[in-house]
Amino acid sequence: MTVEHEPLTSRENGLIALTREIIETKLDERDRRYDERDKRYEERDRRYDQQFKSAEVAVNAALAAQQKLTDAAFAASEKAITKAEEAQKSYNQTHNDLSRKLDEQNKATMPRQEVESRFNSEAERLEEVKNKVSELEKYRSASLGSASAHEKGQATVALWIGVALSVILGLASLVVQLAKLHQ
Repeated sequence: MTVEHEPLTSRENGLIALTREIIETKLDERDRRYDERDKRYEERDRRYDQQFKSAEVAVNAALAAQQKLTDAAFAASEKAITKAEEAQKSYNQTHNDLSRKLDEQNKATMPRQEVESRFNSEAERLEEVKNKVSELEKYRSASLGSASAHEKGQATVALWIGVALSVILGLASLVVQLAKLHQ
C-alpha cells in the first residue's frame, strides 16, 4: 500500500530544506564539539602520560641516588667498624702488656703480711737484746759496785753500740732480701 501525497509546494520544500540545513548545521556543530572534546581529552591524556613518565624518571633517579648514598654510608660504616676493631686490638694488646708487667711485678714483691711479720720478728729480737742488755747491766752493777760505775758506763755504751749495730745489720739484710725479691 502506497500512499499518495500531494505534491509539495515550494514553501514546503523550502521549509524542508531549511529544516534539513538546520539539522545538518546542528549535527556539524555537535560533531565539531565532540572533535574538540576528543582533542582536549587526547591532549590531557598526553600531558598525564608525560607527567607520569617524568615522575617515573624522577623516582628512578631518586632511587638511584638513594642507593648510591646507602652504598656510601655502608662503605663508611665498614671502614669505621674496621678502624674501631683495630683500635680495640691495639688497646687490648697494650692492656695485656700492662697486665703482664703488673703480674711480673706482683710476683717479684713480698706480700705485705710477710713483710710485717719479718719486721715484727726483728722488733721482738731487738726487744730481747734490750732485755739481755738490761740484765747484763744489772748484773754488772751488782758485781762491780759503785767504784766501777765509770767503767760500767763505758761498757753500757759499747753494749748499746753492739745492739744498734746488730739491729742495723738485721734491717740491712732485710732490705737486701726485699731488693732481691723485686729484681
